[in-house]
Amino acid sequence: MKRLLLTFSACVPLLALSQGDVKVTFTNNKTISLPMEAVDSMQSDPTQQTIHMSYSSDDVKKISFSETVSESDVDLKASDKAQPFNQLFSMSTGYKYVVSFADGANPIVPFPPKTESFVPSFSTSGSYIFINGKVWKEGDEVKIGKNIEVKVVAYNGDVRTYHFDAVIPSCPVIEIKTNGLLSGDWSDLKSISVDGKALDACKIKAKGGNYNSSEKNSFNIKFDSKQEILNITKNKRWTLEANAGDFACIRALLGYNIASRVSGSWNPQAKEVVLMVDDAYMGFYLISEQPRVCKGRVESGMVMCIEDAPDEGDDFFKSRLFNSVFIMKDPETGVDGAKLVRTREVMEKLEQAIADKKWSQVHDMLDIESVAEWTVVNEIAKNDKSFASDTYIYIDDDKKIHFIPSTQSAKAFNADSDAEGFTAYDRNWLTLLKDDSDFNSALKKAFEKVLKAESEILSWIDKTSDQNVGDALANSYSSSFNSETYKNEIADLKDWLSARIKWLSSEWK
Repeated sequence: MKRLLLTFSACVPLLALSQGDVKVTFTNNKTISLPMEAVDSMQSDPTQQTIHMSYSSDDVKKISFSETVSESDVDLKASDKAQPFNQLFSMSTGYKYVVSFADGANPIVPFPPKTESFVPSFSTSGSYIFINGKVWKEGDEVKIGKNIEVKVVAYNGDVRTYHFDAVIPSCPVIEIKTNGLLSGDWSDLKSISVDGKALDACKIKAKGGNYNSSEKNSFNIKFDSKQEILNITKNKRWTLEANAGDFACIRALLGYNIASRVSGSWNPQAKEVVLMVDDAYMGFYLISEQPRVCKGRVESGMVMCIEDAPDEGDDFFKSRLFNSVFIMKDPETGVDGAKLVRTREVMEKLEQAIADKKWSQVHDMLDIESVAEWTVVNEIAKNDKSFASDTYIYIDDDKKIHFIPSTQSAKAFNADSDAEGFTAYDRNWLTLLKDDSDFNSALKKAFEKVLKAESEILSWIDKTSDQNVGDALANSYSSSFNSETYKNEIADLKDWLSARIKWLSSEWK
């Protein structure tokens, strides 16, 4: 018996199966149906399906193709009728990222400053695409704007409607050009600018020495000469905080805000920015000061950071009593330098005094008020990284140790977690310091500042979230996070914060 071999290739979704036949619709919208018994094999990949079919040539009288609706006959006013052949999967914008329309998402799509239009490319199963009521062809430009309407039309005229916003950042933009490499090691940048203003040469590396190209990374920046950024005090060292894991993009800034209310001493400043790397949108960031010895930051002495472990190349020591890891930040000391050795002696003397509960000696060596302020900030945030990451301290010229209250807290203030329970208060030195009456008095004094400012803090959250909503949503362009879920996130954060403050009030009576 002679067999008629038919082979089809088409973009997904290729076919719709019914009880006894297979319907094959080509990319030119022509459709045929054959019994399932005619299918020999199917092969699929992410962009194409191939079906091998054979049928007896004696049984095939003719092959006919169904009629399709022409472009001019599409009724854009018709009610939406979703089907496999009018789906919009994704959109490429020409700026190194792809926007997903999965799960009915209406994304907010970010673009570089001063962008007026862009040329999209769509992945779709539809036959025609209309944008804002006009037919769209490959290569056509789309103007930047909000609530852009995309109608995808199936071969038979069924319409499905999608929407997206194409926006440019509302906050300052930091643009950097690399030499093709970002990593956990220092590398030179070709250029860096803030809102179009070029800055001096600098190096960059992923914060913590770990870089993952599939994640949103924080970065440390080191300039050759001191630079002023967004009216923040000049210095060589800065951090770009990624707000990773915080869809609301407000938690880290909230930590800085509370720290500024609690402490009258120096705290790092931070401001909202959007980061562009090699013309690719990287998201909503904070540019913040790194604690360093200089005028306008830590005026004198030595800056250290308590971490759970050192990075490769760090000058550090580990204390004997509490196993605290102290990273020497500024100035550099060398692994066996005299300054490091002397600093270790000071820290171990302090830890011995804490262990022995010799509070008078502790007060001579440790700024109790700064420890209390740091504790309040970290406990309000319920920062589970306290005393294990980004805990900055400094020793002044009189060898007195001070804590810097603010903390990088994008992953704190977790509205999904229980508002009860301690983090910092039950760790390291604090397990014993809370037995010191002077420390407890300082703690209550610092916490009282937050109690009095609670309504102001909640109002600040509302105001800041309203200002940053566009950039925060654009930061989540590849997810289903939207204006409604953003409002819910902010409401949950405020409820959690109030509950957290209430619980701490009951504990710190």
